Amino acid sequence: MNYKCNVCGEIVAKSEKEEHDKEAHTKVICQYCQLEFSKKDHQQHEGDCSFKPKPCKYCDQVVKYEEHEKHISYCGSKTKRCPTCQHNVCLKDEDMHAYGGECQAFQAEDKRKRELDQDNKRREEEFKAKEELERKRKEEESMRKKKEERERVFKQNFDDDEDWAVEDPSPKVHGYQHNQIPVTGGRPQEAVRQPVNAMQGKAAPLNP
Repeated sequence: MNYKCNVCGEIVAKSEKEEHDKEAHTKVICQYCQLEFSKKDHQQHEGDCSFKPKPCKYCDQVVKYEEHEKHISYCGSKTKRCPTCQHNVCLKDEDMHAYGGECQAFQAEDKRKRELDQDNKRREEEFKAKEELERKRKEEESMRKKKEERERVFKQNFDDDEDWAVEDPSPKVHGYQHNQIPVTGGRPQEAVRQPVNAMQGKAAPLNP
């Protein structure tokens, strides 16, 4: 014989009444929200309970309900390198970075910086090349001036020697020219070659 359950209205056999009441109407407390449910309803509730631990969308770690928000905030603040633009991006901003135009903006900015760096490097190399040319020019100019100065000094010394030779072409003997002899108390007189007396081997006296 069957009977209708006074609690749920389900028709069950009398022989299964006790088992029905035990399985369907025994009170069970949800381990997550601590609310009381019948055993039959508890199975459905437990799968949908909002206090049930949830996996983190960033690291897939299952976190308790009361700690979930704190964990999401902490884990979402971690960064990872974008494989496209090579910038570090917070995990919580990853979707906005990828689809909100930020990644493209970073790529454009990086390209502009690379071009600017290349331009600055080129200008620096040109400046160094100009400095090197100027250094070589100054070095060559200095060497040219030194050479001209040496040539000028050499020419001046050579001209002085020629002037001395023109003014006094005769060789000097003991500070006097060969055709002059010093005279005490008077001016130099012309030296006269003395005739030699062949018989006596003596010099002839000077004419008065």
